[in-house]
Amino acid sequence: MLSGHRGKGRLAYINYLFRGIVDFEPFPVRIEYPEGIYEGQVMLVAVGNTVYFGGGFKITPQACAEDGLLDICVIEPFAKLSLIYRLPRVFAGAHLKYPFVKYWQTSRVYLSAPESGELFADGEYVQALPVSIQVEPKAVSFIVPVG
Repeated sequence: MLSGHRGKGRLAYINYLFRGIVDFEPFPVRIEYPEGIYEGQVMLVAVGNTVYFGGGFKITPQACAEDGLLDICVIEPFAKLSLIYRLPRVFAGAHLKYPFVKYWQTSRVYLSAPESGELFADGEYVQALPVSIQVEPKAVSFIVPVG
């Protein structure tokens, strides 16, 4: 929940992250997708079709809005103190090399949790889990001025 955070941009997100990580505990999740199922304790599940998340984090660095796929990034539990030196790699999109990071692409995903879970988009609460997410090809049209 980033509503009510102080400041703007990257520093606000970093501030919130460090304040929130102190009391944060991993949570159980189930991710169903056409190619398989992932179940486990996680720190974060990010589903996106673009590279950047709030504050310039490249959570899904291989995402492409035109490929019709969702990129899934799962962060499994890790030592919280190591976040201090690992965070810069997330800004560069270089966190996929860590053994506690799982990453894949798929056409649709169903997220559920045995305990209460919540879906957030752009830092704002959207709904409680479970939720089904898929890409709707060519759902948005753009008008681009020429010249």
